[in-house]
Amino acid sequence: SPFYWKILILAYLAVFQIVGIVLAFETRKVKFPGLRDSAFVATTIYISSLVLVMLGVDTFILSSYLNSHGAIYAFGILIMTTIFLLFTFVPKMVLLCKDAELDVSSFSIEGVPRKSCDLEARIISLEEILREKDNLIALFENQIIALKEKAGENVSTC
Repeated sequence: SPFYWKILILAYLAVFQIVGIVLAFETRKVKFPGLRDSAFVATTIYISSLVLVMLGVDTFILSSYLNSHGAIYAFGILIMTTIFLLFTFVPKMVLLCKDAELDVSSFSIEGVPRKSCDLEARIISLEEILREKDNLIALFENQIIALKEKAGENVSTC
């Protein structure tokens, strides 16, 4: 019956509320401003929770009044969608338009290098430096051996 489908849809929306709460909680300490959405997500969760309660009341009380029930239900879904889109994308667009030359190298997420390729590039450069140092050590050892032979000393390998 349609009543069970409405209950299923409300349960589906409630699961999304729980997922949104978890995401807001997990992203609250991100240092990159483009990803720091916990305040907006919390506001969206609050407003959509109110709309979800309104839809639940509407489902149980006004289900016999088809026109008002359909209008309130559609209005609730429209409000939730609009609020989500406004709070998710408008602040990012404002930040992007305000600071188009944003330097992302100064931001980091805890425990993650600033740029994912920075760590690999640093390791490769350190390996190159070690190879150069090994070559210099071998060159100096050869020069020491040559100087000892020239001086006529007994040569022993290092």
